[in-house]
Amino acid sequence: MQRFASARGRAQLFDVLVAAQLALSGLELVAWLVAALSGNGNLIHVLNRGRTTIGAFEAVLFVFATVVLAAWAFRVLANLPALGVARRRLDPDSALVLILVPIVNFVAAPLVARAVWLDTDPTPPARGRVRNVLIAWYGGFALSLAAVAELRGAVGRGLALVEMLGEAGWLLAGAACLVAVRAVQRRQDEQWNDGELKRAVPQPAADGLR
Repeated sequence: MQRFASARGRAQLFDVLVAAQLALSGLELVAWLVAALSGNGNLIHVLNRGRTTIGAFEAVLFVFATVVLAAWAFRVLANLPALGVARRRLDPDSALVLILVPIVNFVAAPLVARAVWLDTDPTPPARGRVRNVLIAWYGGFALSLAAVAELRGAVGRGLALVEMLGEAGWLLAGAACLVAVRAVQRRQDEQWNDGELKRAVPQPAADGLR
């Protein structure tokens, strides 16, 4: 029988790292909202100067979260044979590479999550949920990229509005990512625990079947 090792610990660490990023993005969003509504030039200047420092900290969190996500995806994909999945959409090594390669991972990570989600829980209702999460994930990244593209020429209240757009995008993408990881991890653990309970039930003796 194939070996199963729950990736719950990796999923929980990923939760913490992404939650920290979302908390920072949420605080920044509120700060830029206040700046945009007030039109306070001094506040906008202070926030703009602090953006580099906060951005560096967020970048570190992002790198660690990416590494943990790759390790988590490797483990959950490796668990699929033990759960009775005969054919995987993606092998663990490929998932590891796709998530760790910079730039590529922005496009590939959601697709890796989709593959392991559908293999872990291939019921029709899950497919619609997966699609919605993917839309939110890619939509969030698109908002953030659009904000980055507009940052150079933005000043004053316009800068605050652009920053709000970018932070909203990160919040949307991060939340979608958390939903996908939690759904897969919960389903894998449930499937394995159900299997363990069934295997623990004593099989009837041959005489009892006559």
